[in-house]
Amino acid sequence: RLSAANEQFDGYYYNRHLNIDADGRDHTAFNGALRFTPGDHWTIDTSLSYSENRDAEKGGQCAPGPEPWRRGRGVLYGDDANQTQTYAICNTDRSFGPFVNSSGKRAFSNVDTEGVFFSADWDSNGDLGALANLNVKANASYRNVEYEYLHDRDYMELMLFAIGTSGEPRYTLTRGSEVLIEGVVTDRLNFVSGVHYFHEETQGGDDRCYRLFAQRFPNNPDVEFACETFGTVFESTPATGFGSGNITGVYNTSLGVFGHVTYAVTDRWELGAGIRYTEDEREFINLEFGLQNVAVPDPTALATFDAILNDFTVNQIGAWGEGRDTFSDVTPTLSLTRTFQPGDRLESGMLYLRYAEGFLTGGFNTEMNLRRDPLLAPLQSYDPEHVDNYELGFKGTFADGRLGLNAAVFYMDYTDKQDAVIIDNSDGRFIPIPDITEFEVVANVSEVEIYGLELELRARPWDGGAISLDLGFLHNEYGEYDSLDDDLNLVDLSTVAISDLSPDWTANWKLQHTFILGNGATLTPMLGAYWQSEYEWLDGLERGSPPTFCFEDDYAKWRTRLTYESAARNYQVSLFGNNISDELVYERCRTFRGLYLYRHARPASWGVEFSAHWGN
Repeated sequence: RLSAANEQFDGYYYNRHLNIDADGRDHTAFNGALRFTPGDHWTIDTSLSYSENRDAEKGGQCAPGPEPWRRGRGVLYGDDANQTQTYAICNTDRSFGPFVNSSGKRAFSNVDTEGVFFSADWDSNGDLGALANLNVKANASYRNVEYEYLHDRDYMELMLFAIGTSGEPRYTLTRGSEVLIEGVVTDRLNFVSGVHYFHEETQGGDDRCYRLFAQRFPNNPDVEFACETFGTVFESTPATGFGSGNITGVYNTSLGVFGHVTYAVTDRWELGAGIRYTEDEREFINLEFGLQNVAVPDPTALATFDAILNDFTVNQIGAWGEGRDTFSDVTPTLSLTRTFQPGDRLESGMLYLRYAEGFLTGGFNTEMNLRRDPLLAPLQSYDPEHVDNYELGFKGTFADGRLGLNAAVFYMDYTDKQDAVIIDNSDGRFIPIPDITEFEVVANVSEVEIYGLELELRARPWDGGAISLDLGFLHNEYGEYDSLDDDLNLVDLSTVAISDLSPDWTANWKLQHTFILGNGATLTPMLGAYWQSEYEWLDGLERGSPPTFCFEDDYAKWRTRLTYESAARNYQVSLFGNNISDELVYERCRTFRGLYLYRHARPASWGVEFSAHWGN
């Protein structure tokens, strides 16, 4: 099997400063797959994939922020005259409409991805010793992602803040393999077990440079040192000419061993039990340093290290460190299922109760310099977070299969949850970079309770007609949340609202009918809508706080589609529209250095889709 695809999109934002579309994209992909069946028991699959994404930066706008001009005790950009100019540009962009900005850089994102997947499946296709059936599958995968990017963080021509790659592209390499064994012991007992291995490494810049630096100059503040390849460059304000560069390396290895058994106690009751052991080895290196004269005359490109000072001393180091740790956990699961006897109204149905434990592995706060202030050492690493999940659900079909209903209620109890802690840096004691007056670290500081309801309805109330409805309710709040004040003392933040960008209520519905035409072809109109209740994009707010600039009111997005399918069922053509009500909603919104930065989601869009089928 071979396939090739190309997708091009002009975008819906306009950069009035550079007179270009701001968020176009160009995606090209190639895929190949080969299947080999050497006998009745074996199936061997191999696939290769390659893709190129050449995207412009996604557009956005700015607005005067909640803290006029200043963030903590740090200045955003220059003096009051610059503040007036900055706000004027933001307001002018907004006056042209919601999809116009004046970014000073021709930002981009180039991503190349190559992957290989291999699978070998052996099935006994019947009895094997004491087993009624045995299936063994081995999978292996490889993926390499290389990327270069330039991101203008303020959407203005003033070039206040930009971030991007410099020199060689950054890359992320992943390798994985697993072995799965599934067996049927009797008609009441079956099992699945396996081993899973995963390795990932991400490089930004030359880690050899980091290691050489760490080995040769750990305690000498006067020696100068030069690296040939850097990972990321942060351009800051032209007023100060100050920015930074960094070299990073992240290395993760994960091993999982698991097993699950299902036993039918009776014809109606089934019991399931499983357990998994996971062990994650994680390592990082990070070197971040200050640079002078970063802003360059060319407004459409990121400063390269040929144009800036790439010799630096130990005193210019902002973040410098490395860490290695191993995190492991055992997570069980239990389930009890009851199936129902079909009757006059019930076609099929089941009721289930499930309990499962899970964990999110630990990690590191990489942007610290423990050599400068060992007081932060306890915060460099944070532990895994854990969750206990309880779920009660029902799945059933009624009325000769014309009505399907799935429903579930759930409760989740998070402990040792990883959350943000803000640390004051106004005196530069932790990070000696002028613009950074505070910084954020992650720590196991909170407990969270979550509960909700999910409902799915599928109905065919008349011949040719179909109705679907998905309804969800979600509630969450902190039980505990201990953060730090400026003196690194614990403070209670449990009354803060959780910023998970999830509304309390969501609904998604669709109505369609298929008309059979005289020649045997079909014509199917569809109308649907997605609705969600309001929520707040900004974090750190008290529950019940007044709405901010980033508050998203409840909204509904309507969609429609009209599909014609030929009598031979070998081709179809559709006219479709998304967000036809042209709702103006956020795709993201946040504060940054005295500004609101936000992006709106795609407005109303229409299109035509054609597909053809041949062969068997």
